Order: sequence, then C-alpha cells, then structure tokens
Amino acid sequence: MMLREGLLLQVDPTERCNLACIHCYQRWCPRPPDLPDGEYLARLNELRNRYKPAVCIYLGGEPLLRPKLLAECVKLFPMNFIVTNGTIGPIPDYGPNALIWVSIDGPKAIHDRIRGRGTYDRIVRNLDDYGRPFAVTTVLNRLNWPHLVELVDEWAGRGACAFYISLHTPQAGRIDGLTLVGREREACIREVEKAWEGWPDLVVGSPGMFKSMLDGNLEGICPLARGILVCYDAAFNRRSPCGMMGNCRVCGLHYAHFLRAVEEGDEDALRWAQLLLGSLGKA
Repeated sequence: MMLREGLLLQVDPTERCNLACIHCYQRWCPRPPDLPDGEYLARLNELRNRYKPAVCIYLGGEPLLRPKLLAECVKLFPMNFIVTNGTIGPIPDYGPNALIWVSIDGPKAIHDRIRGRGTYDRIVRNLDDYGRPFAVTTVLNRLNWPHLVELVDEWAGRGACAFYISLHTPQAGRIDGLTLVGREREACIREVEKAWEGWPDLVVGSPGMFKSMLDGNLEGICPLARGILVCYDAAFNRRSPCGMMGNCRVCGLHYAHFLRAVEEGDEDALRWAQLLLGSLGKA
C-alpha cells in the first residue's frame, strides 16, 4: 500500500516553550520567530491547498502558547492533532475535529526528572478539568523505558483514548546518553510489545512497526523522507527529512515506523491508521 505525499501535515505554531525537557529535539533545530496570526494562517492555508492532508499535526515549541491561533487553524482541516506538554491550563476545547495529545514521559518522579519539577501534577490537574477525550504520547529513553507498562496502566485508568510510543532519537550523526541501542533497545521494544499486547485498543502499534523500531535504521527507506508527512517550522521552512532532523540510523520516531508498517500491509497498523484518520477522539 503506497501512501501519497502530504497525507499528513506537521506544523509548529511556535518554537517557544515554557519547558526545557532534557531529550527535546528543539535543542538543535532552528528556532525562527513567530509569524503574526494573519500571516501564519495565510501560509497554512497555502499548505492545505497544496497537500490536502487528512490530518494536521501541531507541535513546536508548545502549541498552547498560541491558543487563539490554534482555534483558527483547526477550522482548516478535517482532523487536527495538537501535541502539548499539558502544563498550560486550562486546556482549550477545540471541538470534535481536534484531539489533544499530551506528552507524558513516565510516572511522576521520572517524568519530573525529564520535564521539570511539578510538571506531572500540573498535567493531571489540567486533564482532570479538560472533560474531553485525550491521548498520551511518550518518548522512551534510557531513564524511563523500564516504567512503560506502569505508565500505560496508570493512564488507561485515567481515561486516555490512545497511547503513542516513540524512542528517543538523537541529533543527526550522534549517539547521546539517552539513546537506546543494542540489547537495551531490544529490551525496551519487548516492553513496548508487552504494553501493546496488554492494551491493544489503547497502544498504537503493530508487529511490523515494532520490528522496524527494533532495527531503528531508516536511512534511505523512511516514508517521511518521501513526504508522506511533510513538516514545517514556525516560519514555514520545510524540515527534512522530518520535523526532528535527527539521526536516521537510530530513529525512534513512532510515525516513521508506523507508516512503514502501514505501507507493508500490517493489519494492526492498518486498523490503527483507520482509527487515527477517522473518528478517534470525536466522541
């Protein structure tokens, strides 16, 4: 199954953030200044007309630093995924075609070590007050991967509608102290599979995706490099081959491996693709 260019669009409303997480790819990515709302919306509308994406994904930076802009952005697309650190409240309700994805990287002590003291409790308070479906995304690294099953179990109980798991990807050409390699990466992937087997209707995954993540090397074969997901920074400069601009030899980016599994016809990946591109989060 070949996926078309521009099926997914990823944009940064801002490169600014209220946190300084130790694993964040923004440490090495360019950080252009924010465009005024009107200019930003005009450029985004151009991308909508060019690609006609099924989903627009908002990252950054912290997208909820520009809540009024997001309220206009989500009107342009049939489905919108807003990825937030969850610490800015109250979280706005952008309607049935917008799903909030909150970044949570471990149980409280581990998460706060990665993202800052007190951030976990702020997320819990904000989501308790939110009152709409939300999803969780986590980035596994050498600090937090042994706690994955505990984390998924907790947020399954807190009402998450989906759980999206990536592995830390370092800067291009580098292997840093958070990167999972060798036997430790193998052990981590076994934990990801265990979480998926325990919560198959919550954890986004498939056997083909896990196999691809285990190897990690997408150099020359990455579906993102072919533009299935196109990524732009806050000044609408295209990022290549993906928004992370990381090391393709040890890629842990979930949707790169997920889209590879979709193209290879993995049944579980196809099932999740239909959910993610359709009604998930509209309840």
